Amino acid sequence: MDDALHIAPREEGGWRLSVAIADPTAYVAEGHAADLEARTRAFTVYLPGQNVTMLPEQLADDLCSLWEGKERPALACTLDINADGSLGEYRFFAANVKSHAKLVYDNVSDWIEGQGEWAPADDIAEQLTALRDLTEARTAWRNEHALVFKDRPDYVFDLDPAGNVLAVRTEERRIANRMIEESMIVANACCADFLAQHIGHGIFNVHRAFEPESRSRPGVPGRARDRGRTRSTDRTGPLHRAQACAGKPR
Repeated sequence: MDDALHIAPREEGGWRLSVAIADPTAYVAEGHAADLEARTRAFTVYLPGQNVTMLPEQLADDLCSLWEGKERPALACTLDINADGSLGEYRFFAANVKSHAKLVYDNVSDWIEGQGEWAPADDIAEQLTALRDLTEARTAWRNEHALVFKDRPDYVFDLDPAGNVLAVRTEERRIANRMIEESMIVANACCADFLAQHIGHGIFNVHRAFEPESRSRPGVPGRARDRGRTRSTDRTGPLHRAQACAGKPR
């Protein structure tokens, strides 16, 4: 629970969105052992049945979680989004945040889609409706002006008490997932713009491409060479068929 959202319609059209992210610097001083370890880990690793947290568990699971009804320090971004989905003004600031509700993705998706028994309180319902409208506007804007990745399902591992895998299930990404994703994307876009204008650089998690020389090694078939491989491609047929099927509707 490291993020929280608030949204309100603007009189001139569009929305004002606030995105709050839990601020661990309120508890961990620069240079502290926990800070140095967090630099080494860089991020939390989510594994089936357990997580390897970037911060100590007491911080990650409690003090740096924006629990419902608990006041927590946070870094916040308030930003304006126009009715067509384009970005307006924004500002970043430190804040103390008290979350008013912890919601379940499937419950929210069911309610928006007009199914299921769960229903939010009236004030929360207004927030969810506005977030849905914002998401649709931002999705349309990004489809026209930005790079949009195809939705892929999440994979869930069912484990026994010993940690052995019993089954692997897929969970489709629904409207509630997209509402959070679009809010995070727009906050990240504002952060990138702020860094570019005021600092000139940032810290990024970069997935490196293949080295140029790997594409020109003699004797390596084209498809394998494109992927930096040096072995025979005789057995890649099933892989390509699986990739092709992954992109088809089921």
